[in-house]
Formats: sequence, C-alpha cells, structure tokens
Amino acid sequence: MPRSQETSSSSASALRALQLKAGLAPRLDFCGLLRLWMAEQGGEILCKHGVDEDKVLGLVADSLVLQVRAAQCACALRALRAEDGRSAELKTKAAADEVAKERHYLAPNPCGVGFVLDPRLLAVEFLFGIMLRETQVEVLRAFLQGKEDSWVHQMLMGGGKTCVIAPISAALLATPSRLFVAIVPSSLLTFSRSQLRARLCNPCLGVPVLTFDFSRETRVTSQLLHRLQHARRKRSAVCASPQSIKLPAEHFQYGCHTSTFLGRGTCPASAMAPVEEITTTEVDGVCHDVCRIMAKFLNSKSPPSPPQSDEEGLLLPDWKKEQAVQYFQHNLVIDDKFHSNWSRTRSELCLAHFRRLVDSWHPGKKDFWKQCRDFCKEWAGWQSGPPVCRPLSAGRLNNYLTHLARGSDAQEIIPSPEMLAAVDRFGIRVTDIRLTSESIFKFCRDWTGLDWRADHASDPCPWPVPQAFNGLLCSWKLFAQARGHNRVYLNPPWSHLDLWLRKAAMEYATGLQILIVVPRWTEESCISTLTSAQYSLRFVSRPLSLKTRRMWDAEFAHPTSGKAMAPLDVTLIWMV
Repeated sequence: MPRSQETSSSSASALRALQLKAGLAPRLDFCGLLRLWMAEQGGEILCKHGVDEDKVLGLVADSLVLQVRAAQCACALRALRAEDGRSAELKTKAAADEVAKERHYLAPNPCGVGFVLDPRLLAVEFLFGIMLRETQVEVLRAFLQGKEDSWVHQMLMGGGKTCVIAPISAALLATPSRLFVAIVPSSLLTFSRSQLRARLCNPCLGVPVLTFDFSRETRVTSQLLHRLQHARRKRSAVCASPQSIKLPAEHFQYGCHTSTFLGRGTCPASAMAPVEEITTTEVDGVCHDVCRIMAKFLNSKSPPSPPQSDEEGLLLPDWKKEQAVQYFQHNLVIDDKFHSNWSRTRSELCLAHFRRLVDSWHPGKKDFWKQCRDFCKEWAGWQSGPPVCRPLSAGRLNNYLTHLARGSDAQEIIPSPEMLAAVDRFGIRVTDIRLTSESIFKFCRDWTGLDWRADHASDPCPWPVPQAFNGLLCSWKLFAQARGHNRVYLNPPWSHLDLWLRKAAMEYATGLQILIVVPRWTEESCISTLTSAQYSLRFVSRPLSLKTRRMWDAEFAHPTSGKAMAPLDVTLIWMV
C-alpha cells in the first residue's frame, strides 16, 4: 500500500475514533441493540441505516436466551454445591426445578413455525438476572395491555411486587405523556426507592428514579409543576407516599370558608364544616394543573375545572398579611421567659409557620381548619416542646382574614350606642351580641319538632334589651308564662357562659324546656357545667336530660346592620 493511502487511512481511523469518543458519530453497542430490541420501531430504525433487521435482532434474541439459561444453570449449580444441611435428594430436586422452569410469555407462532414472545419481558429477564413466574407474567400482561380503566391486583408477600413488578412496570409503562408513580407507605419509601434504582439505573434502561415529597408546608409554585412535567418527559419513575399524592388534590379541591375573627381561642382544633363553593386563585391555578397531573398519574382522569366564585378577587395584599402577622405576634405569642437561643428559634419558626398559613389562605378554602389544627398541635401544645403561642381558633382567624380582604361596613365596625350601653351594663363583649337568624330557627324546628322563634318561646337574652331587665335576675318560668310559653330559647353571651348555664340548670328544675346555643369548641365544658350545677341543687325532683346536636356554619345576624355575620360552628343543647 502506498504511504499516502496508509496515512489517509490512519487519519480517517483516528478521526472516527475521536468522533465516537465525543459522541458525534453514531455508535451501536450491545446496550443500543437491546434498546432497539425492546422498542416497537427498533426494526425500522435498523432498516433506515441499512442493517438487516431480522438477522441482527435474531442474534440479540439468541444471545439473551442463552445468557438467561446460563444464569439459570449457574443458579442450579450453586444450589447443588451449597452446604446448607439439606440432603442430596432435596438439593437435586431444587436444581431440577430450577432448570425445568418455563418461560410463560412464550406462545406458539400462528404461522406454525417457532414461537412468539414479548421481547421486553425477555430483555428484563436478562437485565435483572431472573426468570419470570407465571403470576408475574399475568400481572405484567394486564398492565401492558394498555387498559384505561383502573385495575387492581393483590399479591402476597414474596410475590415480587417491589423487586420485579414495580421496576418492570416503570421501565415499560413510562412514556413522555404518562408518568409512572410508585405509591408506597412512608416507612417503605427508602427501601422501595433503592430497589428501583438498583434495577432501573443501568445503561440499557437508564430510567431516572425520583422522589415526590409534598407536605402541608410545601408551596405550590410553577417550579414544582415544571419539575413534574420534566420528569414525565424523561420517562422517570417517581416514588411517593400516599400523603404526598393526596395532599395536592386536597389543596385544590377543598377551599375554606369564612368563620369568626382572629382571637384567643380555647380549642386548638375548632372544626369547621365544608361548603360546596370552590374558588380558584392564581396559586390554585398552578395547583389545579398539579392535581390534573397527579390524577393522570393515578387513573388518567383529570379533575373537573372548579367553578368561579364571586369572592375570587378577595385576596390579601402583602401589607394586610403583614398586619395579621403583627397582630398574631403581639397578642397570641407567649412571652419568652428564658430568652434562650432555642426558645427564640422556636418563636421564629412559629412566626414563619403562621406567615405561611396566612399566605395559603383565600376565601372559599375548605381545609383551612385542618391547617390551623396542625399549627396548634405544633406550637400551642407540647408536641415539640413548651407552647410558643396560645391556641388559635380556625373560625376566628378565617373571619379576621375575610374582614381584612373585603373590608367591613362602617355599621359593623363602629358599635352603636345601644351596643355600648349593653356592654357597660352587663360587662360583656361587643362580639357577644349576635342575633339568631331564620336558618338556625329552621334547623332547631327540624331537629326538635318545636318552634323556638319569639312568638313561640321566650328569650331571656333579647335584643334590644328592655330597660331594667336582666335575664340572670328574673324567673324564666314566670317570664315565659306571662307570654303564654312553656319553653325558653337561650342565646347567651359567650363570654359569660358559666353564669347563664347555672341559671339554666336552676330554671330547668322548675319544669321548663330550654334550648341553648353554645360554641362548638366549648361543648364538653358546657355539658359539664350543666351537670355540676344540677347536682349542686337540693331537693331536685327532675333528673337532667340533655340532647345535643352540632350545627356547622350557623349564621347569625349583626345587631346593627342586620347583615349575615361570618358562619360559626355551634352546638345546640336541648334540656328536654
């Protein structure tokens, strides 16, 4: 060969090697062949490059079958050579069973020559070094058939759920339009993730394994949505706990409604009833997309778009949020007596948690009371140390934020002279004056079968209060008989509940029926007060008989403007 041709050939070889090293030239190795073997259009790709499809893929299939059989024989030999105390007969039987294993995904060729198999299952046998059992093949076939409906299959322990079914399903089912999510208990999340990574993170499959962690403190932003979309485009496998899958949907589906303003509640978990109204804010728009993707993870069905609400624009600006945070810090945070670094750090964390609570609020959010309950468990109890703040009433905080968002009527902000006179006269609060609406009377009538309106029952706490009248000093029985009634409806001032409950126990002993409206979060203490007051009376011939019914979202009217106030959760105590 002339020297010029030899030099040219060496230069071409060197250039080819550099291009292969840099990834600029197409390169086909065994991993690439295996990927083409598993792909639906692998044969077409080979044909485009002038490669004999049947010959190359046939050689790949033969090598895979031989390699799996060789590994199977090696496993049988190890079983024979193992010194585990078993007899030779048992070892021989175990080795024979291992060698006699069948491939349950093989089927006779309809053309009459050879067999037909699923190349993907043969490839995973080679990659995982196993032979699939019959039950495993049936489960995988059911998954791979592409059914859109939900399908559930139960497998016992040791059936290969984590080490076989989950990795194979992740490798074969993940597409750029469908993300594979493995939902496992939180205690098994680390183990399941390690098993998936051990089997999927290899050159032939190259499936990334990620973790999706979503908690109540997680902020729903567009970045979270982009990460999920990127994971789906990359055909990633995602491990998540049931809580992480459920919380985004709850964050979207449930909005909370308004109830009572911020104050020093006595119960850390003031329950609030859900309402049917669902609102969408700018943040919830992102969360709606997240939930649509999460629903796609589970059953390929997206949640319905929420209806628009009239209060959609009632959002808190930043300065009003800061006002709520300052009110909380000045009125509800407990003073630090030790002034240690640890206590100061906990106070800062508590304040940051409250700021996130206010940031996540918007009108029509139904699970806001759950977030307040978790906040009180963390900072108003002894779950993680001494209490940092006083118990927070979800209803009162909701009402307070609602008033900040929409503003209040001047008649509701400034008390009337009649209200101020009643406050000074009886030593109660302005917020104790609330009028019972028709919806509450209707609820009471449906429950008790009796009409408790002013025409049919006496009210020792009337509004406006007549001159020289005091319901605590008069006889309710004579007061009711003068009006031709035999029962009393009592909506007492909630700041002096004990006085009115003891008075109700005394009047009940005279033969009156009494229906009392008390806050839901004081239900247990009110019943205890009534019981102790009844026992303290002498010569009581009438035993105490109580019936209770909780009413969610009870609407009271403002005493001055007559407008409906923010709903409250109350308990009706019927002294029969």
